[in-house]
Amino acid sequence: MNLKAKVLWGVVLLACLCAPPVSAQVLSVQKVQACDQTTDIKLYQLNLTYNVGANTLYFYTDGESNRLLPNATAGLTILLYGSPVYSTVFDLCSFNQPFLCPIQPNTQFNITVNQTLPSSIIGQIPSFLFGLPDLGLQSKVTIKSPAVSNESLCIVTTMASPGAASLQSPVAEWLSLGLLIGVIVNGLISFVKSLLGDGSLDTAVSTTSFPRVTDVVLFFQYVSYTGQMSLSYPELYRAFTLNFGWAMGLMNVPFIDNIVSGGSSQNETTSTINHLVNIMKRDAVLPMDTPANATVDGIKAYAEALNLPTHYLFLRTLLVFALLLALLTVLMFLLWVLIGLLAIMACLQWKKLRAYAVQWPWLYIGYASRLALMALPPILTYACYQYLNPISTVSTALACVILVLYAILLFATTFFILKAARTETLFTNTLNPLRYGYLYSSYRQVDYLFFLPMLVYTIAKALVLGLASSNGEAQAIANLCIEVLFLVALIFVRPYPNIKSNFFQSIMSLVRVIGFALLVTCATVFAVDVATKTKLGLALVVLHSATGVLLYILMILNLIFGILEGRKAKNNRKLAPEEKQNTETDESIHSARSDEEVPRT
Repeated sequence: MNLKAKVLWGVVLLACLCAPPVSAQVLSVQKVQACDQTTDIKLYQLNLTYNVGANTLYFYTDGESNRLLPNATAGLTILLYGSPVYSTVFDLCSFNQPFLCPIQPNTQFNITVNQTLPSSIIGQIPSFLFGLPDLGLQSKVTIKSPAVSNESLCIVTTMASPGAASLQSPVAEWLSLGLLIGVIVNGLISFVKSLLGDGSLDTAVSTTSFPRVTDVVLFFQYVSYTGQMSLSYPELYRAFTLNFGWAMGLMNVPFIDNIVSGGSSQNETTSTINHLVNIMKRDAVLPMDTPANATVDGIKAYAEALNLPTHYLFLRTLLVFALLLALLTVLMFLLWVLIGLLAIMACLQWKKLRAYAVQWPWLYIGYASRLALMALPPILTYACYQYLNPISTVSTALACVILVLYAILLFATTFFILKAARTETLFTNTLNPLRYGYLYSSYRQVDYLFFLPMLVYTIAKALVLGLASSNGEAQAIANLCIEVLFLVALIFVRPYPNIKSNFFQSIMSLVRVIGFALLVTCATVFAVDVATKTKLGLALVVLHSATGVLLYILMILNLIFGILEGRKAKNNRKLAPEEKQNTETDESIHSARSDEEVPRT
């Protein structure tokens, strides 16, 4: 058994040992969402409890109808990962309870059901699932009357053990952001050391070690990306990927909601997102006039899980990019002021400062272009998604304009890179790495054209997710093919300047290949059973968590080495005048001795 399999089974065993025995498990409602478009019935209370050991179901609801519903029936469906495992219909007239046959308008009613479920249900749910977070068990409750064409009530509840943990955690989100901040600090340290040393701005830009900011952001974008495909995911893996939605610009920030929705974010949000409420603690009416589709998947399901309006994903991502660009502008200005202060304090030569003053605008443009390149995958993905699901002509036109600007930026940069390469000034002109280095400076000089397949790779993945959002199998298989081709290109070309960089990028590419290979097995066509699918989800969580830990270790090592190198350079600068004086003294003594040994004539 290989190491990966041992780790996976260890996680499963630990979860099972830490969980109470199956016979002691009681599952109750943790979350609820509406799945209809009607306001016929409003609920005041809802209690749905499944005793796993006794295999019994207790159902209680208290509500009120605003219309007459004769001969109504109540439907109950239990779903596991979106697939029904049990379904039944109750005739409300057989309950012998008041106001149920018929359901009277403007009259409060309640339904109480105690039922023993078939033993086949527990057989379809692997026992080890009860020890895992994000169980993936749901129940769907409906009320329908022949006198009404549509369902008068439809809700979907998420069931789990009371107080059950979830892999969607603020701790994981902040840890991922901490990794990004650490890598940014590493880059700033390398940048400042180069400025204070003998380097120029072009060398300062290229003296970043792996992992870079781009590597970290693209990795978390990939993890978030894998949670947005239209596949039948294990619930625990989708919850895990929600921690990294920030890398795709999907952040639930109130003022961003207000801006993208024109100040009506609260209304739009409550009309499109899931209602995540704890029913046992709720005293108010459960509003059924704000439905959300309980059967959605892909990008829409991912956004709803983050409590984000799906209509404004593109505008949200674009706004986040604009805010980051504004922040970059302020930071670059402050850094320029800092360099000026250092020059005044005689820490920098005025000649070097004048050179920086000429190069600084190009440095800012280069960093802004790097930021735009990192924002390309989410912006292109959600622009394509909005094109297929338009909300207004203005927003669609804005998406087209942004994509045209991206095309102009990339085509113009490619043209100037090729032009500079023909005149052999691509690397000799110090301004070129500042202007266009965001595309090619990471590669060896002989392999600078590797930025072209890198661009094709990035754009292809975004197009697959955005345009094939209704076909999860096509998304998974296409992404797997793209990743395999890119891994082959990395192995054979080895475009990075040293062995460590090539090895690091190959490992990251291999992780993506393995991840998509596991996701392909979640496709409906393979009909993987629940137990196997859950183990695949665990494997994905372990794989991506281990990769994140590796990035953290590399970041910390780079930070330590950077500090040690800085101290060593400082000591060398202190010793330099003494060594120079000693050298001059030795030379004068040697010269005097030579004069004494000259024979007299």
